[in-house]
Amino acid sequence: MLANYAVEEFNEEEYFKAGDTNLVEEPKAPLFTDSLLSVKTKAGKKGNATTSPRRSNQSKAIGDEAELYVLHLLTSNLVPNVNATNVKHVANEKLGWDIEYTDKNGEEIKVEVKGSVASKFLNFELTENELTNLKKLDSSYHIYLVASCMSKSKKVQIIEDMNSRMYSGKASASPVIYRVELLDG
Repeated sequence: MLANYAVEEFNEEEYFKAGDTNLVEEPKAPLFTDSLLSVKTKAGKKGNATTSPRRSNQSKAIGDEAELYVLHLLTSNLVPNVNATNVKHVANEKLGWDIEYTDKNGEEIKVEVKGSVASKFLNFELTENELTNLKKLDSSYHIYLVASCMSKSKKVQIIEDMNSRMYSGKASASPVIYRVELLDG
């Protein structure tokens, strides 16, 4: 499936047109769960840590697939208890979220999408801009995790209260990487 659209820019109309072998023809109903993000335990063995690369060479395609899948779910009203209108894919605008929509109460919801080919998430990364907006927008900033993202058996977890989880100590955010650049002047 990846080979059909592994390019820098996606054409959403082409992606969703009938006859393509993509999400429109997927035979399985979306699976929503509350258990994709693992909770880090305090116990751990010292000296057995392994380091894996932060990102795969497929991360852009995986992220795009996850975003388009969530966009499809929202525009097709396939998300349980969500009646989304005015759904817009805004990832290229660098706002700090990927999708926005209006819910049944007229509230503007911002959605950050994270995708993985793995069946669960150990953690996920947010940019400084995403974290700032998560804190500022609070309960109107939702995170959609899409696991098994490149398969036909995708799983989705929706987190609507990450800011309150972080504030109460039930989640944490820590800096992972900094970009260092020499500046002119």
